[in-house]
Amino acid sequence: MHLNNLLLKIASPLWLACVVACAPKVVAHPISLTDVIFDVREDHVQVRLGMAVEDLVLHYELTANKQYRIASDALREAADKYRDFLEPRLQLRTANGELLPAEFQSMNLAQLPEEGVLQTELKQRWITYQWKFPTPTRPQFITIRHEFGESQPASMDCLLLHNGFLAERPRQLTSGQSYTLELDWENPPTKRPNYTAIKANREKQLRQRLGISSYSALYSFLYITPREVRHEVLIPLLTLERWVPVERKDPDFVEVAEQKAAAVKLAAFFRDYNEVRINGNPVKAHLDRLSFFGLEIRDFALNAPPRRMSAYQARVGVILSYRPEDPVGDLQLRWETYNKFAPLLKSIVFVQGRQPFGHIFVRNRQLFEYELPAENTQRPVPVRVGLDAARLSPELAKKVAGEVLSQVFKAINGTSDSQVYDHLSVVAGDALIREVFLKIKRALLVAEQGGTLLWVREVTVTDAAPTHQKGHVTIDLTWEVAGSVEHWGHLHTRTDQYQGTVVLVAEADGWKLTQFEVIDQQQKSVETALRN
Repeated sequence: MHLNNLLLKIASPLWLACVVACAPKVVAHPISLTDVIFDVREDHVQVRLGMAVEDLVLHYELTANKQYRIASDALREAADKYRDFLEPRLQLRTANGELLPAEFQSMNLAQLPEEGVLQTELKQRWITYQWKFPTPTRPQFITIRHEFGESQPASMDCLLLHNGFLAERPRQLTSGQSYTLELDWENPPTKRPNYTAIKANREKQLRQRLGISSYSALYSFLYITPREVRHEVLIPLLTLERWVPVERKDPDFVEVAEQKAAAVKLAAFFRDYNEVRINGNPVKAHLDRLSFFGLEIRDFALNAPPRRMSAYQARVGVILSYRPEDPVGDLQLRWETYNKFAPLLKSIVFVQGRQPFGHIFVRNRQLFEYELPAENTQRPVPVRVGLDAARLSPELAKKVAGEVLSQVFKAINGTSDSQVYDHLSVVAGDALIREVFLKIKRALLVAEQGGTLLWVREVTVTDAAPTHQKGHVTIDLTWEVAGSVEHWGHLHTRTDQYQGTVVLVAEADGWKLTQFEVIDQQQKSVETALRN
């Protein structure tokens, strides 16, 4: 990665301090997120910033060849042009307001192979720039300002060093915002940063961001299961406004009421565009969720409550689901929504039980087609454990109830409602099937994630107290259900604890539910993590 390469090459305390991964996009990216190291020395300020190759590709709309590579010559030319954009817009001033001149030192293109950069490596390959800003004397103050947001907003994360050592905590500056660093030359910092810890912290941040590494990019996640097709899109607000303007009094902020008003128009827009056909038939989009999110990555994972947001930082998360009458077979999804800030749409496609893969929508290739193989889901076998026992002990009752409830809850994983009913009929009496179906559907609904049903993974009975009556056994139970739902490329795993009562009858082919009552349901734990 970029960090390792820099640490191998850099000898001075400045370059040992950390690595930079910046993406200063203004035209193609509605929000530029840049990391910059500023190291103040006695007679100059050293500045180094880097950029993922992907940003050049998007900024200059570079296209890949038939081998899915972006030509290195084109990237070198683009990197040189981009230097001309950056240099006059990065401003350092002394205490009296004097603008320090920039002296360009180097541009590192070592990570561009001669054969070109594969599309799959655009985030891993880096370009770095280095400048020197001479100062007339040892400065007491340095004021930092950038104007990378010439046409669109930009943010810059600043690592502030003094003689190669950390001067104070990192800062984030938006375009046009200034920050003044005071230098103590009598007692300068002397504690050297822990480089291993810096690297581990950056990796931790990526995990905490749940794989969403850029605030400025469009993200698309396409989920395909036999029951439904779900398309989730995360779009910077200012990119989305190229299609549907969001009215607001203050151009810099979106109030909660304005978000709600905009949601009506945005919902109609997403329903009307980008046709989906399943099994040859058009299927209307169902809007499961439309929310405004800020820069906090976990907002969209945990469904944070609405709040006033910066228009320059806000993103809109949209969850569209397509549910045909019959199980999904052939899928055709068309993405026909592009603008100068969104010349393409990169999607990650998740097919149940298979490894994810990428797909890129562009103007001349707007159609995604996929054929989902028919699943051969076997009907569960009846529960026969303890069927011949005269009485069920608490331990045996726990085992019997565990197998019955496992089949009840896992039936919801079926490819269609008819299959769910069929699987429930193995352990539930005919008069109870519909009631049980509705109860487990309500219990497993993940309202905060657009109303998606959990995929049930495990059912565990933790306590069982049987009472025997003539012809049936009543069992008071405590049990747990662990399930997951996947959104935005990561998994939400939820475990709920239940208390309830089941009444079982021993029939010739196995145990059958004749009564199923849930007395209490409590959420025990929720975990959000990247897919392994």
